[in-house]
Amino acid sequence: MHYQSEILERAKAVGASAFVTKGAPILELIEIMNCISNGSNKFMKAGELQQSKPAIEFNLTNRELEVLSLLPTGVTASAIAGMLFLTEPTVKTHLSAIYRKLSAANRAQAVSIALTNNLIS
Repeated sequence: MHYQSEILERAKAVGASAFVTKGAPILELIEIMNCISNGSNKFMKAGELQQSKPAIEFNLTNRELEVLSLLPTGVTASAIAGMLFLTEPTVKTHLSAIYRKLSAANRAQAVSIALTNNLIS
């Protein structure tokens, strides 16, 4: 974590407009790009930098994190597919991988585990 904080400070010092870790969900990247296009700066807070560590421990891919971040909204696999421009079978494959990696029996348990471990907010 200290390493990421150091990189963040260096990025600010040289005039970067934004800083985000590679494990950030796609929706966050879109938000950051919108901020930058409006002339704002967007930097992750120190607490947000720590959120990428649990994802590594659970071995979740960026796409799995994107799918996982949509689960608390209660959307269907079909709706997630539409939002992320994937096929429904692909989303179901990601869901199966998420459940397996989190040792969750269902969506509700996956969301609970993800919230407890700061994988999603």
